Amino acid sequence: MVKISYHTLGAAIFCLGLLLQIKWPGQDETIGHQLFEAYSLPVAGSLSVSYVWITGVIIQVIGVLVFMKWLSVEHPQFFKKYTRFEPIFLAVLLFAVPLGFNSLLSTSAKTYVYAAENGADAIEFLDGECTMTEENKEEVYDCIITLKNYEHQSQQVILYFPVSESLRNEKKVTAYLQVHEEKKIKVQFKADEIVDMKGIPEFTIQS
Repeated sequence: MVKISYHTLGAAIFCLGLLLQIKWPGQDETIGHQLFEAYSLPVAGSLSVSYVWITGVIIQVIGVLVFMKWLSVEHPQFFKKYTRFEPIFLAVLLFAVPLGFNSLLSTSAKTYVYAAENGADAIEFLDGECTMTEENKEEVYDCIITLKNYEHQSQQVILYFPVSESLRNEKKVTAYLQVHEEKKIKVQFKADEIVDMKGIPEFTIQS
């Protein structure tokens, strides 16, 4: 007769639910989303509620209940403490853990990809936006560019903006980033430098 270890079974069921909500680096959809589509199952309802997320949460809750069954018998003192903070534990397990795990996977994958790179190749462009303001009665565009340095040392790089559909003249901006620093770089363009500003002008990162 096989003896069931409820704490192991509960953990396994919980991980199965968690797996449905995991998104591998480089993929646009979660594992659960891909499985549902592979078996022609509906992914979302009429109110855009994700059936994948609901299924994952239900499986996770079942896993928690199975684990709690074991905890209540084997360690009743810890079970009593759990019941006091049950809503907090459930919120962390069902919401924070999937988000945190996906974030960890994404960060680890990027770190691995950029780990072998040096200089400008170890700098990633994360995001950017431009807003128009007025300075000394002249229109200017302030662009905020977010960069991350994956290099294991501080480095100075140059943001090179060539002549393009957006800019009349080339522009160079120096940026200094600490080890593994994520930094917002402000680049300002005057009205006479601009042809047609549509978001961040084309640029390259140079050492």
